[in-house]
Amino acid sequence: MLRVIFDEKAVNRMLRQHGVAVWGNRRPATLVWLATERDGRRNLVIPDSDEQLYSGILDVMDTRGVPILFPLMDLEDQTHLQVSDVWGGFADTIWQASERYGPDAVMTARLVGFGPELWRAGWTLLLDKREFLWDSEGATLAMAVEAGIHAGMDLLAAHYAPSTAQSSVDAIYLRVAGVNDLYSFARLQRYLAGQGVVKRLSLAFVEPEAVTYALQVRGGLRALEQGISLSRILSPDASEGMSDQASLAPPSEVMSGSGEAVLRYRLQP
Repeated sequence: MLRVIFDEKAVNRMLRQHGVAVWGNRRPATLVWLATERDGRRNLVIPDSDEQLYSGILDVMDTRGVPILFPLMDLEDQTHLQVSDVWGGFADTIWQASERYGPDAVMTARLVGFGPELWRAGWTLLLDKREFLWDSEGATLAMAVEAGIHAGMDLLAAHYAPSTAQSSVDAIYLRVAGVNDLYSFARLQRYLAGQGVVKRLSLAFVEPEAVTYALQVRGGLRALEQGISLSRILSPDASEGMSDQASLAPPSEVMSGSGEAVLRYRLQP
């Protein structure tokens, strides 16, 4: 028996040095709606009703490390979404039917059977009010679905974990309200340190119930916002700017440079 333990930080550092995208611990939960057409009949598919299909999707989820959600296809789903909605690509209707599951992204497929050994699928990924389209095929329904979901995971990876070879490191200030004791401060510190896009963080300002960090972020403002959006730990805060009582950290601890931005969030209980 051989037991191997990897140094996570060293592995991630090596990957970034070679321009390979590194995902954070938070991955986008993706809801998948499947619609099939065979012999002129169209139906919405319940994945766990097909053992081979369900097993294949679970294998993809395990391999890619991205949580995949399946609709219950209960009375509520059947009331709010018809197979024609998926086939027609009606994004607004699909999103409304998906809201009960709280997904970060929604993936749909229109699968057509051509004979006993060919399935072809047209896929759509709904993400951040954008639509991404691609195709897949396979000898069985399960194979066509697996190939399509893998391609969808590639799109999600490119969106949430852009290649570091193409990502600059930007200076960003992050103000977080709701930090009023040592426990909440430590919780926030651990959370930010665990964000894969954060290269370095240092405390810049301290207020009675808020703190501001100076961050060095791979991929810029968008990458940080996308990472935060995948958790329920921070929520956007529309409160006013920093308090007059804020104390500035030593200059050596505050990052400088062009392109600095300020984000305001609130720590959730």
